[in-house]
Amino acid sequence: RAVSTLASTTGPGSQGARRTQLVALFSRATAPEADFLARLFVGDMRTGALAGVVTDAVAAASGIPAPTVRRAVMLAGDLGAVARIALTEGRGAVEAVGLEPLRAVQPMLASTSGSVAAAIE
Repeated sequence: RAVSTLASTTGPGSQGARRTQLVALFSRATAPEADFLARLFVGDMRTGALAGVVTDAVAAASGIPAPTVRRAVMLAGDLGAVARIALTEGRGAVEAVGLEPLRAVQPMLASTSGSVAAAIE
């Protein structure tokens, strides 16, 4: 029922309404349930096929710029965790995501550079 309500929420003010609905849903869930829901919503049920699309959706739903969410996902290595942070704690908490010892980060695409100075920029 909560997912149906969430899906049918459209129009002016729907972003805030969906955020409120998600916060209410996650606050009622136990930790394992919240983990399952987050993985279900972000398409991370061990498939990872839609991670890029879902990252952008998390950014849109939370009102946080997509590059900020992508950076946090790369550093946290866990899209579900970043989605929970974005939707429950907001931009400041997403911006605070950083490197932690022994926590794997996601790989990022690289490109060639004309010089060392240009690469550092």
